[in-house]
Amino acid sequence: MDPFGSSFSLQASVRPVKVEVYTPAFRVLGVTSTRFARVADVMNQVSTTHLSVGDATLTEYGDKAGKAERRRVLVPVEQILFVVTPELEGAARADMQVNRRAVPVTLAAAPFVVTGELHVPSGVGSVEGLLNSPDRFVTMTGVQISCRSHPELNQAVAAIAVQRTLPILAISEDAQRTGSELADVLDAETAAGWLRKPDGGPRSG
Repeated sequence: MDPFGSSFSLQASVRPVKVEVYTPAFRVLGVTSTRFARVADVMNQVSTTHLSVGDATLTEYGDKAGKAERRRVLVPVEQILFVVTPELEGAARADMQVNRRAVPVTLAAAPFVVTGELHVPSGVGSVEGLLNSPDRFVTMTGVQISCRSHPELNQAVAAIAVQRTLPILAISEDAQRTGSELADVLDAETAAGWLRKPDGGPRSG
């Protein structure tokens, strides 16, 4: 399955899909219901102000013990940084009508730094791809999620849906650059901290 385009069908049945929802302070693991088969479509077709997640575990970052309670959680869509849907991850379709290219980017969504590939129309830069997209959520693939303050949240995933309207920064579209250009858009101390591993060493590019 691929994460791009629309997968809506009037005949498609609603089914449960596992999700990992990340906000600036909380992670919600659970299940949501959808007709869609691509990660960004699940979020872009939410018609209410909140994403409903059932059989959910709500965990505050830094709470290593976690919360075992299973319940229904309503997450304000406007507060969602990004969403992982492991069952729906995949590569782009070869028959996509719009010719797209994969642009290596680094996005800063505190407390996370997310690296991967943003898929934008040919001839469009990563920043323009974020600013001019008609969708609230855009797809990144080949993703590495890093969180210096909570390294237990670090993970690599195939694809995520990122909310482009939040203060997320497209840092670079040059595959040869390593992310040190964070210092160009953030204050030096913050940029250095985000690029430093929890053990004090530099992050790899």
